Amino acid sequence: MNALPMMFAAPLTTSQPINQLETQLRLFRAALLDRIRDYFRGCGDPEKQSLASKLEQAGGWAETGRLADSDIAVLGQELASLRDTDEAIRRIADGSYGICIGCRGSIEFQRLKTQPAAQYCLTCKAEFEKRRGIVSHHP
Repeated sequence: MNALPMMFAAPLTTSQPINQLETQLRLFRAALLDRIRDYFRGCGDPEKQSLASKLEQAGGWAETGRLADSDIAVLGQELASLRDTDEAIRRIADGSYGICIGCRGSIEFQRLKTQPAAQYCLTCKAEFEKRRGIVSHHP
């Protein structure tokens, strides 16, 4: 059974499902921040612990550019996820959530349920991965 073409994807509205996805994003964001804070608190480096305290007091993570390359390597995936999550929350606020940044069409709701920070519809994601030489394990 083939999926419906993207042109038939239903546009998202400010309804209960979007509120649930926003809640899911905010919970995920909080968990990411906890993991990042735990990394700094447990590292034993007073400078990094101080940076963690400053970041926590500021309520933002814009100062992450001050981290050493080794820290970026350790935290890179969490920081990327945090940025993606914050961006998705911003898109919900400005009404652009669920719109593919590749084709400006609707992102499939099932995709958003499994990947709430998704920026691309499945078609554009596949094209993006193809251009990058990423092998997809999807049929």
